[in-house]
Amino acid sequence: MQTVFFPKHLCGDIDKSSRSFIWGKDGYNQRIHALALETLCKPKHGGSVGLREARKVNLSFMMKNCWALCSQPNKLWVQVVRSKYVCGEDIISVIHKKSIASNLWRGICEVWDKVVHNIA
Repeated sequence: MQTVFFPKHLCGDIDKSSRSFIWGKDGYNQRIHALALETLCKPKHGGSVGLREARKVNLSFMMKNCWALCSQPNKLWVQVVRSKYVCGEDIISVIHKKSIASNLWRGICEVWDKVVHNIA
């Protein structure tokens, strides 16, 4: 989840499994939902369960990778990715989508515009 940008349907399946576990659903029985999903997703310090949506968690992990690509040029994985995909030496690199790329690079390309928009 930290290096692969999941498709929406997979995140939906992960969320569905999480909710089923919380609400006590098994293969045969489905129980009444005592709490709304919005209540379950509130933070723990607010008295809730603190359940997180898989899509948001996956997006934040990919944005964290983008931030490392900008701010930590001495990390080995950053050097490898920058040299493999020819990003340049600028702090805010130029990102080009490629038809054949690793899962990590495709995920970075998906969220890059959001990261750059929040940096500048």
